[in-house]
Amino acid sequence: MAIIRARAAVISLIGAISDIRHVSWVAVVVFVSSTAALVAWELRAFAPVIDVRMLARNGPLVRTYLRQALALMAAYAVLYGYVQWLETLGFAPADREELAALFAETHQVRMFQETGRLGIEVAWSMPLA
Repeated sequence: MAIIRARAAVISLIGAISDIRHVSWVAVVVFVSSTAALVAWELRAFAPVIDVRMLARNGPLVRTYLRQALALMAAYAVLYGYVQWLETLGFAPADREELAALFAETHQVRMFQETGRLGIEVAWSMPLA
């Protein structure tokens, strides 16, 4: 049951923050209620999946978990939001094949080719003046 409650909490959190300009209040309510149910369940469990009692006693561990979560969320935001951010600034997709051929020996182009992100990368297309 704890896994189902945790899954409901995570999925509803993703649904709530997927479009931050138009918050889905239903998803927020589902997140809060499923998180509260998960914590209540784990506090009563003999062998909890998430040991809430231990986390309440161990502040440094909680701070470490929060730092790691923030670092991973920042990396996720940069990795998946960078292209969209550039496009909102007015930059258009470039001819990727020509750019890749021109800068084929650079680490960045090789990394984009290996990860499959070369097809969605954008480049400067606006005049700088």
